[in-house]
Amino acid sequence: MINKHKSVNMGSFTRKTKMVLFVFTSVFLCACTTFIYPIIKYANYEKGEKEKMSDKFYMEFPMSINAYNYFLIPCKINSNHSVNLIVDTKAVSLMKEEQINAYNGKYWGKLPLNSKNAYGNSFAISLYKFDSFEINTYPFGSYLFQKIDRDNIIYDMIGDGVLGSNILSAAYWKFSIDENLVKVFSKNDSAAITKETAGFQKIENGLTDNGVDLCIQSLDKRHKFTLDLGFSGEIEIDNKLFNSMKKHYPYTTINRLRKDLETSTVNIFENITLSLDTFIITNCQLVNITDVNGNYIGAEFMRKFNFILMYNERKNHIKQNHLYIKPVHTIDSKKSDPYISKFGFDIGRRRDKTMIISLIENGTEESFLQLGDEILDVDNGAFDLSTENMTKNFISYSIKKDSVSLRTKDKGVLILKK
Repeated sequence: MINKHKSVNMGSFTRKTKMVLFVFTSVFLCACTTFIYPIIKYANYEKGEKEKMSDKFYMEFPMSINAYNYFLIPCKINSNHSVNLIVDTKAVSLMKEEQINAYNGKYWGKLPLNSKNAYGNSFAISLYKFDSFEINTYPFGSYLFQKIDRDNIIYDMIGDGVLGSNILSAAYWKFSIDENLVKVFSKNDSAAITKETAGFQKIENGLTDNGVDLCIQSLDKRHKFTLDLGFSGEIEIDNKLFNSMKKHYPYTTINRLRKDLETSTVNIFENITLSLDTFIITNCQLVNITDVNGNYIGAEFMRKFNFILMYNERKNHIKQNHLYIKPVHTIDSKKSDPYISKFGFDIGRRRDKTMIISLIENGTEESFLQLGDEILDVDNGAFDLSTENMTKNFISYSIKKDSVSLRTKDKGVLILKK
């Protein structure tokens, strides 16, 4: 019988197999070099810094909160540069490029992934380290900081820099509002852990994304929120939750000019009652920023509690990130900071100019003002336009005023009354 099947050329098959294996191996090695190795290198470096920490260290220092409600940690870089870093539970540690240069930061490397801010803008992750880094006066290793370039939208928002989760996870952090103290202690000091958590309510995995349940009065279920101390407000809600709430509560819509001169819409609910675990909290301000679209618990809300950040708490050899809370003595009397001035607009700095940055939608102010209008002076110079916290200071300034005078670049002098 004649064999009609073609014979197989084993030499050709072997060459093709080798070629496929060569290409696959090359791609794999390239991926390892470009993506996997830098991430492993970063993780091992940060792990190594944490392992240098003493098992019994403990420190406490006065609490500091700035005008925007951010919790600040006093730090010293390379022994002689004192800075106050903003606590941010949802970011790695950050620092402006000019500060990194001024403090003699050393380039460590770049991660293959891009980082994103709340508005979805992405940017490269270039990492730097310093020869020494202290929390208060305690040597705290040589952790990495991500460089923030001048053209980054968050450049003007981060002050001296950000103390992020890569450093926060090296210890346990107690923010005792009632004592006006911050206490930092070792994750291995069982006596300190027992003492400092006494009387606190534990929120299991409360430091993870969507790790905290909040129940809003008049809505029939709990909603998942993420603790983000890098958000200066009280409570931020996503668009879906906003659509549910607007059926039950009145709200104010504000049009806002962002740092990148794009506009965004903000919806504000005031005096809302909600519950966190077994605690009832009144007079809350809930904000919906449509282009951020997330559920976050911010720094201003956490001022209603004494709280402890406990990253990597071990349970049955599994690392968990827990939040401990205890209401402050004055929780019922604290009211939210106003989101916008009583005159229905705010001023702020954009591109080195003082501008109208917020306007209540459909308010009478829209007849006279537009977002981006340049302001030359307020009340003939009585309000200082060079102040660092201009927007917050203007809101406070306006509280006791019945009218305010604005000298604008294009519209002359405008007098607004309330």
